[in-house]
Amino acid sequence: MIAHANEFNWDLIKSEIDKEAVEAENKYQKEENHMMKIKEPGVLIKRSADYAYKELSSVVLNKHPIPSSSIEHFFTTYTEQWKLQNKTNQENVSISFIHPEQSSLAGSTCRIKICVHKTLSAELELEYERESDTLSIHQYNIGSLKEQRPTSDDSQYLVFRKINLLATKAFEDMLVFFAKESLFNILDWFASYHDLFNKPCHRCHKLLQYDSPQYKHLPPMVRTWAKKSSLFNVNNTQQRQTGIAYHMRCSIEHKHSKLIA
Repeated sequence: MIAHANEFNWDLIKSEIDKEAVEAENKYQKEENHMMKIKEPGVLIKRSADYAYKELSSVVLNKHPIPSSSIEHFFTTYTEQWKLQNKTNQENVSISFIHPEQSSLAGSTCRIKICVHKTLSAELELEYERESDTLSIHQYNIGSLKEQRPTSDDSQYLVFRKINLLATKAFEDMLVFFAKESLFNILDWFASYHDLFNKPCHRCHKLLQYDSPQYKHLPPMVRTWAKKSSLFNVNNTQQRQTGIAYHMRCSIEHKHSKLIA
């Protein structure tokens, strides 16, 4: 473009500018189309994810309802049910609540007293855990019906001190069941002591046996309790035989003989 005496060809200048603008627009459009092709898979994935999230958020998982009685009044309900199912034990066993059942965030708690006629008295502090459907024993004490003592003190009678020691292992085995079955197993176990002082040993057929220098002569103070069957010995019927009377030594010998056999 040549200017003469400060005169410019404005039509030519405008034409060149318009031409450059069109070329720039076409170049920009080509670059934008190319970028959209690159982004397209990502856009589709995002859209699919958004749709899947929307669908999942509308799903409601069904949860099996738990009877309200087992949630709010577990111990009250099932101690009464156990009594109805064991009417033959009604004369021998009484169950009362020292501390009434109280609901908690996890389930419920209580403190019960189990009295076995002319034999023993036991106090247990129990907790029911709703989510796992399990039972826990936080504290227990077993003694004579005749004793007047703080529950934190040991019994003055050697036989009940020995039963307290035995109870640690018994409860450990019985609490692996679900809560209702655990409670029933515990009540069954205590009920089996109604003949503690007159039932001979199942193995030696004697009433008294020398236990140790500490405990002297004792009656058959072991009563077999419910256990989960061994995975390696599912046909072991001994696991289901509960309430059988043994002296401590006879019980140990019986277990060893079963293992050898």
